[in-house]
Amino acid sequence: MSKAPKNAKIEPDSTPLDTAQVVEFLGANPGFLHDHPALLERLDLSHPVAGGAVSLIERQTRVLRERNAALQARIDEQLDAARYNEQLHARLHELCLSLFPATSLAARIAAIQTHVGKLGGDVLGLKLFGDARLIPEANRADREHLDFQRHFGSFLKARSPLCGRLQRGQLELLFGDQAAEVQSAALTPLGVDGSVGILAIGSHDPARFQAHLGTDFLRQLGETVGQALWVATQPE
Repeated sequence: MSKAPKNAKIEPDSTPLDTAQVVEFLGANPGFLHDHPALLERLDLSHPVAGGAVSLIERQTRVLRERNAALQARIDEQLDAARYNEQLHARLHELCLSLFPATSLAARIAAIQTHVGKLGGDVLGLKLFGDARLIPEANRADREHLDFQRHFGSFLKARSPLCGRLQRGQLELLFGDQAAEVQSAALTPLGVDGSVGILAIGSHDPARFQAHLGTDFLRQLGETVGQALWVATQPE
């Protein structure tokens, strides 16, 4: 293979740089524009909305402000969620205190009904499994009934709360004559294993209970209320 003459002129690579290479270079050399200030005069940094040229410092300042605003919005959202959760747990505590002196099943159901509004709902749906002689007809349910299994079998098997829009048949089984008023609902199994029944909180607002909402509070509510109702449904 022949060698190039010693005095031969080596031409620079004429392959143009692509955008990714330029970005990579500037990212690896953050002081480049500081060392070459003349380039700043040639950069096009027009205002993204109003148009017109702005300085690099102004552009950087604007970007930082936008990032700070987005970060503050996320912080505010998390604080609002924390305050809301704190309020819910305070209301759960109030409900627990109201259940202790209520020894009969009817009194405990009445206490739960009183707190529905404080839990963010408008309508209470409460269905209990157990001895039909001890449970009011309005709150009685046979979990093995074909119709009940069709609508709630998967829910009870999952043993997990849920929020969102319910099917018409589900609404009618849970809320009876008030089913048409319920636009969204939160459901939780009663008892650790869901063996006590189902507690449903219905809302007139279709956006009140949505599928993406957290369910930790509902799980605690179901376990607490379920235990209180289970005790009240046991034969003496």
